[in-house]
Amino acid sequence: MTSNPTKADNFVVLPESDKQRMAQLYEEVHARLTEMSLIMTRNLGMTRSRNTRVMFRPMEVQEDNAKAFDTEQLSLDGPVEVHCTETPPGHFECGCYDYSAGTCGPC
Repeated sequence: MTSNPTKADNFVVLPESDKQRMAQLYEEVHARLTEMSLIMTRNLGMTRSRNTRVMFRPMEVQEDNAKAFDTEQLSLDGPVEVHCTETPPGHFECGCYDYSAGTCGPC
């Protein structure tokens, strides 16, 4: 028996055509982010391993250089965290790309 989603679970089953398109988009996005991570690690001499997590996490850099997640001020043309690798346990090496400046560096 199939039930309709409730407010508690907030998930709906997509029509087959939407599921196929979402799968295609997911694969394309993952491939592009992996490529961005490869470019960044190559240029910065950073480590990539199976512990590397690729992501697209827009962030604002405040005057004191602290990272903040203020969803009202996030911009896709500013700094974006692209990958993070745990090297060794408990130590993370993360890389950011600043679209507007055309630069990448640790974050």
